[in-house]
Amino acid sequence: MENVTLLVWFVACLILPVFLFKRFKASEVDIKAKYTKYMKYDIVMIIVSFIITGVLMLPTNDITNIKTEVKTEQVVKTEEKQMDTSDEQVVEEDNIEYDNLQKLFIGLNENTTEQQFIEVMKATGLPYSYNEQKTTGQEEISYKIAFKEGVTPFKYATESGDYMEIQFDRRKGHENKLMYATYFCHDTFRTAMFYVYGTYFDMMDKEPGENIGYYSYASGDRKGGITITYSNGNTSETGYVPRVSAEAAVNDAIVKRDNK
Repeated sequence: MENVTLLVWFVACLILPVFLFKRFKASEVDIKAKYTKYMKYDIVMIIVSFIITGVLMLPTNDITNIKTEVKTEQVVKTEEKQMDTSDEQVVEEDNIEYDNLQKLFIGLNENTTEQQFIEVMKATGLPYSYNEQKTTGQEEISYKIAFKEGVTPFKYATESGDYMEIQFDRRKGHENKLMYATYFCHDTFRTAMFYVYGTYFDMMDKEPGENIGYYSYASGDRKGGITITYSNGNTSETGYVPRVSAEAAVNDAIVKRDNK
């Protein structure tokens, strides 16, 4: 807009003398005198046009600069807010106070033996039960731990609540190694799982393999997790979602969801 204004002023200043020459019928001397007079007007008009244009440009530039600064400030504040929110989420996860049942699960690793686990379990004072299974070529023992005695039976529990189950391999040469463990949250009906090997529903690894790791899933889920490929080539889709750590698996299990 400012450039158009300047151009109009400039063209007007150039055309005006020519227009005047055509209308003047005086002598050459008068024309020269009048031309000189109007040249002065031209110079004055050009100077005035530059001043007006400059004045018009200043407010626009200032407003543009102000808008840019405000926009930049808003972007920075938004980014800072997003960073603050992320930090708060991390702090909240880091500050979770796990109960004794959750701590039992989180403290496991693939080298945990039955004897080591029993010592830690008894130190918590939590009620538990156990179940031994012996079949051809198999010898295993499972423990079920809870906060209430009525939750601990493997069958016919008289109470409901959170619990943990863990299974160990008692075959000769396997040194009572951990096979798998689960933590069930009754409020969400979600489970955190640590799998090493053994038969756990769709999981059927005979020895520790590629499926070792932490998972979480909702009761009844059959989709959204890993797909297991068996030795005969068959596959099975599961609801077991891999997690990076025991804490991540437990955190996911205890979070309530509207659609679950």
